Amino acid sequence: MAKKLTWENRVQELEAEGLTRSDAQGVADVEFNLVHRHEARHTPTPWDFTNINEDEIEITDDCGSRVCKLSFARADYPIEPTMEFIQTAVNAHDELIELLKDAQVRIFMHDGYSELYQKISKALDRAEKGS
Repeated sequence: MAKKLTWENRVQELEAEGLTRSDAQGVADVEFNLVHRHEARHTPTPWDFTNINEDEIEITDDCGSRVCKLSFARADYPIEPTMEFIQTAVNAHDELIELLKDAQVRIFMHDGYSELYQKISKALDRAEKGS
């Protein structure tokens, strides 16, 4: 199975081709910005979560760059299950949206503007607009 090309892997490839670390990073930045420019309006997934301490977690992208740091002001719920839930939801989001769009088209072709079609439309609207 082919290894996923991450930003860091690309930098290392370019360094092996003779570029300096700085030049390799610049080229990788340009390449990754071109690839991801039209994909999403958020930091590319997958995201990884790390406990910083008892009430903070850090979220990083697949290049190891920080996406954000979350602080839990109230520890009414354990951080780990919340962190795992967010990570699962974020990393599955784009694939689930595409599958739901496909299902919506198939349902429309079979049942027309049915109740299920309308429910899917509302769910997609919420998922894509964050409302």
